[in-house]
Parts: sequence; C-alpha cells; structure tokens
Amino acid sequence: QLQAALMADSDSEDSASFNSSATTDSDEAESGSDEEQQLDIADCIELKIGQAGVSALAFHTCDRRLACGTIDGRGSLVEPLIRGRYHKCVRCVAFHGPDGPGQLLLSASSLGAFKLHDARTGGLAVKNNRARDCGINCLLSVNPDQFVTGDEDGWLSLFDLRKSQAAALSLHVQADWRPPGSEEADGQGEEATKSATAGPPEDGLCGVGHVSMMPGHVLAACEDGTLTTVSLNKRKVLMKSEFFGQPLTCVWPMKGGSKVVAGTEAGSLLLFNKGELANISDKSSVLEAAGGIEAACPVGPDILVCACSDSRLHAVSVLPHARLDCLGQQPSDTAACLRVAADPTGALLASASPESAQIRLWSAGRLPELHRREVDRRRRNPSRKKRRAGVGGETEDGGGVSGIKTGKRRLQGSWLDLLGTELGLSDMPTFDMPTV
Repeated sequence: QLQAALMADSDSEDSASFNSSATTDSDEAESGSDEEQQLDIADCIELKIGQAGVSALAFHTCDRRLACGTIDGRGSLVEPLIRGRYHKCVRCVAFHGPDGPGQLLLSASSLGAFKLHDARTGGLAVKNNRARDCGINCLLSVNPDQFVTGDEDGWLSLFDLRKSQAAALSLHVQADWRPPGSEEADGQGEEATKSATAGPPEDGLCGVGHVSMMPGHVLAACEDGTLTTVSLNKRKVLMKSEFFGQPLTCVWPMKGGSKVVAGTEAGSLLLFNKGELANISDKSSVLEAAGGIEAACPVGPDILVCACSDSRLHAVSVLPHARLDCLGQQPSDTAACLRVAADPTGALLASASPESAQIRLWSAGRLPELHRREVDRRRRNPSRKKRRAGVGGETEDGGGVSGIKTGKRRLQGSWLDLLGTELGLSDMPTFDMPTV
C-alpha cells in the first residue's frame, strides 16, 4: 500500500506548475494512512521520479514526506506527490520554517537561485534568481526566518526573509579567516590579509560542500580539506581547522553535540571535540575500503549512515568505531550514491543518485540494536591495549569494566615473578592500579 501511494502518478508528464495526484489515489492514501504508518519496510522500495536523475533529498522534520530535486530542475514532494518546475538544475532541498505541517520547501540551483514553495499547496512563496553568482551546493535552515547557503566559490551567505532578498551576511571561508594573533593585519591592506590567511591546497578547491548547525555556530565542510566554524552572532569566521589533505564532504554533530564528525573523499571519518574544532581528536578508517564518502546522515546520536563511492549505504558506529551493517546498494548502472536522507524517527532512509531517476527507501530500524550489541561486545572483550592497562580485569575488591575503582592488582607472569623467584621472595608486592 505504501509503494502504491508513493508511486501514484509517477509516470505522468511534468507541467510548468504544481500538479497534485489524482483524487482517487489521494482518497485511497487517506483511507490507508493508519496502515501505512504501521507498515514496516522489510527490504527496499524503489520510486521512479520522472525521467531525470535525483540530485537532492530531504525529509520533513515532522512526518515522512520526502522532497527531492532532479538534474532537469524539477522538484517533487512525495506522499502526497506534488511536482513542478523549480530551476534549471536542483542542487539541494531543505524544509524551512517552524516545525509543523506548514513548513516551506526551500530549493537552490546550480545557477545561484533559490525558491520557497508551500509544502502543502505547492504555491510559490519566495523567489530569488540572483541570490549568488555561482552554484549553491548546500542549504541549512537556521530559524523560521533565516537560512544559510554554501556555494562553489567558498561563500557562506545568510538570508533573512524578513528583510530584502539580498544576503544579510556573506563570509568567505578563506579570505575572511584570520589566525589568532593576526588582528594587527586588519588595517594593512590586502597583502597583509593574504599573509594572515591559511593558504588553500595546490588544486585551488575552496567550495563549501556541506553545512551543519551547532548552538550559535555553523559548521562548514570545505573542499579545500578544512572544517570552518562560523559565528552568526559575531558575524565572522571563528575557527578554521588544519588542512587534512583531502576534501571534506559532510559534517554532523554527534553524541549529543559533544562530538563533530566529518567525512572525507578518502573514506575516513574525522572526529572533533566540542570547542576544539581546530584539530582532530580521533580518526576512524572503517570505511576506507568502501571508497570515498559522498554523503552521510545521522541516525540517532551514535550511528552515521554513509553513502560511499562503491554505491553502497554503510552504517557505522561512532565511539566505538565499527561498521555495523551494509543497508543496500544503488542500481549497478550508477557509479556512486550521492544523496542520502533519514526521516525524523530514524527508521527510514532514502538514497538517490544523479545518474538514476529512482529513489530507494531502506529500513533502518535494526541499527540501534546492532549498535547496542557492538557496545556490549566491546565491554565483554576489551582490546589488548586496554587489557595491558588493567581494564576489564578482576581486582581484589571486585572492580570491573562497569566503573572506575582502585583495587590491589597483582602482576603475574611478568618480569616481577621471575625476579621474585630468583631472589626467593615468597610474597610478591602488589600495586594500586586504576581499573575501568
């Protein structure tokens, strides 16, 4: 029933204005809505959206309505199906406004334009065909009145719908960055500014690939291989990380905001501590064999689903680092799975590629249980490094892995035993060692 409701009118011709699905189909969808909410997608459902490849995906923040954009400039809102001509080529889509059914659908194009449509009726609310001079790569809704865009030239722009359609704030991730202690270069002209700016790599890539939100800050994954932190209140670039030698493709806050995870084209996951975004605190290589990470989306605070260049969806655990499962693969005729999105509950995933006109829906309800099993397995079987440090062993006062206790732990089978045997010592010394 869900597949029939989602595929209603998928083969009909797209018109210049929005066209809703047939009345009979919508009535059937309404009558079976209760059953659809309880329906569990066991494997995968394929949806065909027109004839062009899908280049952008976004789930509604309150329900399972899925917005998608195609490379021929059309946008579709699945369940109920609404379709219309948005741009010449849709690069990214996002839902904007207060949480609820009245949100606006925000879309941006490769020509630097953005539009806002009513998600219920499909009517055009706001249009700006000259927002930027280059293609917009990513969108981020900051609050009901403001949103941020990142473009190919490395500009982060803040737009306020209460004011004019021009950008209220524009910051360049390279030129507007001043390292700490270089404030004296502010009034010394362009040459001093360039000398205080961290230089980009040799290939010259400086576009913004993905943006994410932390309280009071915007995180930008840049194609020059750096993570940039921007303060909207102070209206400046606060911090820029070291160069990692490979473009960053995505960035997400994880672990309740205490960690920030960035994906790279080499397949590595870079971890940062909150407030320490200049240098990485850890690195995960569990996906390097799968190729580069094209896109990612979090499923809960501990799980990240990555769409890799091997056209597969891989679910990984963040601390402990482990690959939990491979959810599936895009059709074999596509070279990469470039877009992935998760619904608000985290039980449903959508994946698409610009080389295919199909959207695939995947069930992700089993991922939290796989994460719990991995955590339990690590606790029962600590690594050799932890065992050498006295983690997970038994102590005289019963200390174990559940907490940190100080107990008398005897070192056996080591050079101390051999020394005691040679010296004829009957009682070996004990030491106070912390046990986690």
